[in-house]
Amino acid sequence: MAYKKILTIQDISCVGQCSLTVALPILSACGLETCILPSAVLSTHTAGFSGFTFRDLTDDMPAIQAHWQKENIKFKAIYTGYLGSVKQVGYVQNILDTMGTDDCVRIVDPAMADNGVLYKGFTPEFAKAMAKLCAKADLVIPNLTEASFMLDIPYNPDYDEEYIRGVLKALTSLGAKCAALTGIGFKRDEIGVYMYDSEDGISFKKQCRIVKRAMRPNINRIGKTYYLFYERTKPLIGNALALVGGKWKSEIYCTESADLKTWTKPHLVIGHTRPFEVDKKGQSISNPFLIK
Repeated sequence: MAYKKILTIQDISCVGQCSLTVALPILSACGLETCILPSAVLSTHTAGFSGFTFRDLTDDMPAIQAHWQKENIKFKAIYTGYLGSVKQVGYVQNILDTMGTDDCVRIVDPAMADNGVLYKGFTPEFAKAMAKLCAKADLVIPNLTEASFMLDIPYNPDYDEEYIRGVLKALTSLGAKCAALTGIGFKRDEIGVYMYDSEDGISFKKQCRIVKRAMRPNINRIGKTYYLFYERTKPLIGNALALVGGKWKSEIYCTESADLKTWTKPHLVIGHTRPFEVDKKGQSISNPFLIK
């Protein structure tokens, strides 16, 4: 059996459930030959830690790509995450242009900001470079902060549905075929993803609330079935207690649909079975990603 190759380009955070340490096992478990191109190695992720170490791997990228080209290696999908510099974004643009199969799916997650501010080490110039990278993508999946920086508009946490539609249309005007904003909710106890398909240039499609208590969703179609994987948390009040000493808990769930209107009852896909998934703050399995 020939496995489909997917290349994921993002950092390795030695501590913290994010980036390659999460993407690699999930994609591999989905039956994909998961290939990696680390953008950097950090001692921890950048949220909630200070003094972390950062090893930039930008200068290693051209030689790695040249070797792949010599071996005639091509990828069915290319999925980018955390990139460490403007120079690195340029190298990744070239990879998106040259390393995919004819039907390659290109997905860009412009991981660089949240809650109205850029992550440590990033600048507005980096956001402009990331906007150019998004023009190469079939799908871009920023949060609202990242979208605001790429579009050079003020961050607006008090949005309504009309505003989100405008942001999504502006994102696709960068060149991407589809855009999805993560972390969007129009009610206090709801959060999810809002997606716009620009291929027909006409309209948003089939919007509805699918699940509650959902974070970091990923939706894909295999055959005639749509699969929505997401990180499911405890009820809002339960996770709010984590801020005052309670325990956080999240696991990976899935729901399925044939028409994007009617969905199956969500079921657990990946739960907590290993001791290393638990620390003093609770239990967390996050960032599901499925590519057919």
